[in-house]
Formats: sequence, C-alpha cells, structure tokens
Amino acid sequence: MEEFSANLETKLTENQLDEQAQVQARAAIESMSKNVENLKPVIDAADQEYKDVDIRDIEMAKLIHEFKNQLLIEIIKLDTWEARNKDII
Repeated sequence: MEEFSANLETKLTENQLDEQAQVQARAAIESMSKNVENLKPVIDAADQEYKDVDIRDIEMAKLIHEFKNQLLIEIIKLDTWEARNKDII
C-alpha cells in the first residue's frame, strides 16, 4: 500500500493525471495512509509474536534433544553385562 501510494504521489507531482483523477488519487492516498497507520501496529505485533513463537520452537527442540540424549544415557546405563546374562544363568 505504501508503494502504491508513493507511485500515486509521483504521478501527482509529475502531473500525469487529469484533474478528476488527481482528486481521486489524493483521496485514495489519504485513505491508504490512514489504513497503513492502523495496520502497522497490528502487523508489528504479529511479526513479534511470530518471532517469539519461532524462538520457543527452537528452545523446545533443544529441550527435546537434550531429553532424548538423557534417555539414551539411561538406557546405556541399564544395559550392563549382568543384565544381559541374567536370563541365561
């Protein structure tokens, strides 16, 4: 929307539009500017929330990896020679 507004502003300053189109372009630019002002905080909040979720996903993946490694260590501790040969003797 900002790019579109900038393009309209350029056309207005270069007088590429007739008088009626200029009036409509100015109204459209004003309306889009207000909409952009209203949308920016929402977009910024959504971006921040996405970043927070992404960070939590990375932290969760790390925790799961560490937990899995701990479980593997415990399995190795339980896998002793005596435990293997218990059924044979």
